[in-house]
Amino acid sequence: MLRDIVRNALLDDPDIAIVSDNADVVVLELANGELDGAGRDLLLDRPALKIVGISHDGRIAGLHELKASHTIMREITPAALREVVRDAAHRPLF
Repeated sequence: MLRDIVRNALLDDPDIAIVSDNADVVVLELANGELDGAGRDLLLDRPALKIVGISHDGRIAGLHELKASHTIMREITPAALREVVRDAAHRPLF
């Protein structure tokens, strides 16, 4: 049912193609719109991919993607370096 709703919502847009392979964006049904293990594996295998996760009842949705980021260190001291390393180690990937 959710598949039909999503397909019908996207079919009329000429800029969107519904395909099975080589997609830029994948729409998946996810529990509460949250990315699960299979979705994380999909992103790790295809880092440029975007996943739109929609909850089974269609009330919650979210965009999931990998993004590069950087942190500028304003001061380069041993304490500042330790803080950046600790923050990076505890930052979730998703």
